[in-house]
Amino acid sequence: GIPELRKAVSDKFKRENGIEYESSQILICNGGKQALYEVFRTICEEGDQVLIPTPCYVSYAEQIKLAGAEPVFFKTKEENNFRPTLDEVKANFTPRIRAFIINSPNNPTGSIFEKEQLKKIVKLLVDRGVYIITDEVYEHLVYDGRNHISVASLGKKEKEMSITVNSVSKTYAMTGWRVGYAAGPREIIKAMSNLQGHATGNVNSIAQKATIEALNGTQEPVRNMVKEYEKRREYIVKRLNEIEGI
Repeated sequence: GIPELRKAVSDKFKRENGIEYESSQILICNGGKQALYEVFRTICEEGDQVLIPTPCYVSYAEQIKLAGAEPVFFKTKEENNFRPTLDEVKANFTPRIRAFIINSPNNPTGSIFEKEQLKKIVKLLVDRGVYIITDEVYEHLVYDGRNHISVASLGKKEKEMSITVNSVSKTYAMTGWRVGYAAGPREIIKAMSNLQGHATGNVNSIAQKATIEALNGTQEPVRNMVKEYEKRREYIVKRLNEIEGI
């Protein structure tokens, strides 16, 4: 990624998430999906396992398999708002677990981690030397006055053991521009950059320039978009509840 965009991403992390990353800790990718794939290819070896709460994003498992690792799933429960509990994580842990995926807000359930619950699970993972891959592409699409908590903001060790993946697709409705980014430990980001350099190369220049403007410009359109989405959500819920049997 061009230096100006990596700085804009760094500024975004500091401003919105309370995390300080240097430009050398940030990689600009062709969408968040490429960032995820490169994380798996970088940190996983043959025989490693990645623990995934379900329901989950459809591409996680296939990308993990392409990296030579094994996805390990466990079901979350509706009564817990589809959030994994500490006991569930412990019960599904194996010695081969290399990484754990946190996707909050979640695709497809929309569930969001509460801070205290998130801290407990992340502490367990850090204590066991497990990387946390935190997919935060829906961070701004939250309702009812709730707040997204970024894993890397929880502390120094948490930051050292996490790789944050994000994109401009959802926040700025820029899905077709294909700009994502990853931030994490310098050596992991460097390895991901080397992989990308031999696979696809840079994100196209026009999309990078547009992303700088999106990140650095006024965020009022984002807030207005979320308000509109929330209104539509309430309307859909109301109409569904008017249908007998639902």
